Amino acid sequence: MAVRVASSQGVYQISVAAGLAGVNIRTLRQWEDAGLIKPCRTRGNTRLYSSDDIDLLRRIKYLVEEKGVNLSGAKLILQLEDKYGRDITESIE
Repeated sequence: MAVRVASSQGVYQISVAAGLAGVNIRTLRQWEDAGLIKPCRTRGNTRLYSSDDIDLLRRIKYLVEEKGVNLSGAKLILQLEDKYGRDITESIE
């Protein structure tokens, strides 16, 4: 029997999450320090990333690398997208 895991449940350790998102571990730590991502933690304080977190990491990577947005700007964009429920970067050139 297959076990279903909720998309919001942390299952990926930082090295796996970094690989799936296409960034390095240091970058994930910087993004966490900047308040862009908050992975869940085990009792031993190990970061665990969910599938939803991986999607968010990819979105942050897109904003930073493709759109040239700094981390503060990315945080604001993500907050606005969360509030309004849509991609607001369509008009960013």
